[in-house]
Amino acid sequence: MRILRLLLLLGLVLIAGTSGFLFHKAQLSSVVQVSGSGQQRDAFPSNPLDWTFLDTGGEERSISDWAPRLLVINFWATWCPPCITEIPGFVRIQEALDTRDVQFVGIALDSASAVLDFSQSNRVNYPFLVGDDDVIAYMQQLGNDIGALPYTVVLSNKGQVLHSHQGEWEEASAKATIDKLLLKSGN
Repeated sequence: MRILRLLLLLGLVLIAGTSGFLFHKAQLSSVVQVSGSGQQRDAFPSNPLDWTFLDTGGEERSISDWAPRLLVINFWATWCPPCITEIPGFVRIQEALDTRDVQFVGIALDSASAVLDFSQSNRVNYPFLVGDDDVIAYMQQLGNDIGALPYTVVLSNKGQVLHSHQGEWEEASAKATIDKLLLKSGN
């Protein structure tokens, strides 16, 4: 009986989470706008390196700022448990591979204040950017058609998607994949 209650509760939590996500997605207009720019979705940059987002301090940053390096872009949110679980591993990988031209960039579907609080309390060693509709559109351009978090892509210095991972990316698997991509690129 106790297991049945637990399964029922788990089912309700999953239904509520999925409903919330679908409601949020349904609220998006058919024309998605880039925050502050007024650009329509069909006017979004075609090269993944040309996108811009706000950092936690409110400054606009371009993905191309980190383009000389192999970019690992992680889409996440502070309200997403698997996202929070994978970030410490990303911090360790960033630290280990920093001299090998690898740069993690976290892009949060969240508020700047929540992301800044998380970053400071967890000593994250890579930049975080934030957004809303523009983050969803960018994820879609990079292959995340379902819009689920977390989602991680590895981009070449030309903006080509070299690898994508839907869901929580376990540290050992992420490091092995990135190491392999670095070897292919000669780093």
